[in-house]
Amino acid sequence: MEGRFSHVDAVGWTLVLTLAWIPAAVIAHAFAPSAQNDLVMAGGVQIIVFLVVLALFAARRPGQTFSDLFAMRASSIPFLVVAVLLGIALCPPAEKITVLIHEAFPLSKDVLEERDAMLRPRSLVHGVFLVLVAAGAGPLAEELFFRGALFTALRPHATTLGTVGTTGLLFTLLHPEPRHWAPILVLAVVLGVLRAESGSLWPPLGVHVGFNATGVGLELGTHGATERALSLPLVALGTLASFGLLVLVVRLGQGEVARQARELDRGVVS
Repeated sequence: MEGRFSHVDAVGWTLVLTLAWIPAAVIAHAFAPSAQNDLVMAGGVQIIVFLVVLALFAARRPGQTFSDLFAMRASSIPFLVVAVLLGIALCPPAEKITVLIHEAFPLSKDVLEERDAMLRPRSLVHGVFLVLVAAGAGPLAEELFFRGALFTALRPHATTLGTVGTTGLLFTLLHPEPRHWAPILVLAVVLGVLRAESGSLWPPLGVHVGFNATGVGLELGTHGATERALSLPLVALGTLASFGLLVLVVRLGQGEVARQARELDRGVVS
């Protein structure tokens, strides 16, 4: 389906996703009351909702390939390696921002206990699925929607700054806890920059996977005491490494593969 895809359209599709999420969560709770306290179950419901909305998005644009719709284009190996490293480096400073916000605006004891329960492996198999959902399937579903469908449809009709800003803000606001918005917005901007520079979905997905995997690893490795593991040298190192890797991203964006992918971005008809 041809036509102009606007910032309002991006907001509309995000509202569709949000509204679809509500009945799905209610149904999941009815069949499995413990689902809301289990990240594997809750994440599974979230992934299903994303896939349903993505299928609806694709159905509205018949005749387009996955590459056309979701920017599933080739990217260079160095770009992908730098992307994963950037996600890992970005996690400690982002987690530190979260810790500082929680210190200023503490969560209730009940919410903290519920959060800990969601991240607690109940068996080896459950722990494996927890990591796969939090650091694999979850990021993939989110990237397919925000840096895939929305970014790719919006980019031919908007500036790079406007496209990165709109998709990043919608991604941030989709997360219901306001205390997490500041670090998530930082992540969202970085994801948008990677998507804009590479012209491909894969580098932002690499950042997202690296970021989430590091966060889950810190949580599981410290048994929920992540704030004690975030020493000043680690946070400073992560911050400096993130800036250095972003410089590399800009350099890699000058490569031929990235340049061709960006040309496709500007030529996609939404």
